[in-house]
Amino acid sequence: MKIRTLLLTILASSICLSAISCGSSGGGDPSLTGADTGTPGSENTEPAVTELTDNLPEGLDFNGETLKLQSVTYHPKYSQLFVADQDGELLNDTRFAAERAVEERLNLVLEEDLGSKSVDSFDAQMKSMILAGDNTYSMFTNMDRFMIADTLEGMFWATSDLPYVDLSARYWNSEATNNFALSGKTYFTMSSFSLYSYKNTAGIFMNLDLAESLGIGKLYDDVYAGKWTTEYMMTHAAKGLADLNGDGVYDGTDQYGYGLDTHPKNTVVNYIVGSGCYDDVLVKNKEGLFEYSISKKFYELMEFNWRFAHETDFALIKENQYPFINGTILFCEGPLDKLENAYRDVEFNFSVLPIPKYDEAQDSYYSRTFDSHFTMIPVTRTELEICGAVLEALSCEAYRNILPAYIEDSLKTKYTRDVESQEMLQLILDTRITFVAEAFMFNTYGNHNLWSVCVNPSSLNVVSALDAMENTVRANIDKFNAFFGA
Repeated sequence: MKIRTLLLTILASSICLSAISCGSSGGGDPSLTGADTGTPGSENTEPAVTELTDNLPEGLDFNGETLKLQSVTYHPKYSQLFVADQDGELLNDTRFAAERAVEERLNLVLEEDLGSKSVDSFDAQMKSMILAGDNTYSMFTNMDRFMIADTLEGMFWATSDLPYVDLSARYWNSEATNNFALSGKTYFTMSSFSLYSYKNTAGIFMNLDLAESLGIGKLYDDVYAGKWTTEYMMTHAAKGLADLNGDGVYDGTDQYGYGLDTHPKNTVVNYIVGSGCYDDVLVKNKEGLFEYSISKKFYELMEFNWRFAHETDFALIKENQYPFINGTILFCEGPLDKLENAYRDVEFNFSVLPIPKYDEAQDSYYSRTFDSHFTMIPVTRTELEICGAVLEALSCEAYRNILPAYIEDSLKTKYTRDVESQEMLQLILDTRITFVAEAFMFNTYGNHNLWSVCVNPSSLNVVSALDAMENTVRANIDKFNAFFGA
């Protein structure tokens, strides 16, 4: 088997256990991510939280007022906040009941109109309405990078300024909230009522039948022991390459150690985040504003990504070319919604694992989520009490009821094959986080540009490619800080 320069070059030069911290924090909240043990943290998405209460006063009554919101329909099931009716499916009916509970408690009516499937078209229409002073909608939901750009144009209220909203509460996903906070204010949140950031979280799917035939165990204990690192995974992945038909040509009829059920551009950022560099590039200073900084580790990760794509014969860093469902890929990288949409009926046993750590010294696993949807209040809406009350009530209600229905009943019970995979799934969801630079500067540090400029080219030039972006990044930082520091 030809492993080429994998262990000598990729592992030694790129992920060689240098334990260099990334960004400003180098890790998340230990209570969330299990930093001391490498075990799942305590975001507490478990269902036994019915005693949890929100920040609303008793007797709050909005006298039957109607609150209208509009949501992008980018994803047919998880972009919108509400469902139209009951259909007997647990998650759907729980979402329906949660909306009714908030309506009845606050004595109001919630109406959601569904906008364009195109995030660009939805954004253009939304901006046009706000600029025209059109108050038809009190809330809008769209993809993160569009809402960030529009906020910089002064179109939305800071969520932290809304009445009743308690962003320190666990149902507001405190780690992600803190990640987006700038200069003491938080505009952007990943609330519990938006399921998109859950289904779009990255993981590794492992063919257990193939692993057994290769003499590889299930690896769960290694994950909990903190030994599940990129080097460790690739050492096992190298065992998976096999020329099944013996023709000397590796193609769709053969077997591979690593493959993708996503675009390779996501692999680049999945490993940036998984290695703890989610807050690199845009680093917060003591004033809570951005500074430009790229760590040595970040450069190494980008070189690793290039070598992984170009110098590994056992890895197919190509989009969905040989799907995991064929049974001939040992490790497959993809979003968690593959459990629901692609893998439910596969005929072989498989497990779910997190994106591996950079090294054993890393304090936690980190699981990238991306294209998160933000629900925000336009500045044309001046009566904020009802908006804050609805967001607070929805977030708590979703945390208590919708997340258990989605995570416990759907993801864990319906779509995983063993208890250990359910535990791994919980670990992944408990360590969700975004790459800040990708959300704020998608055209520069988004997955597509990092892939196109740094990784996809046939020659290795990641250092010069990243350095060439510096002036653009610094100009963006000046714009961000001028707005958020005002």
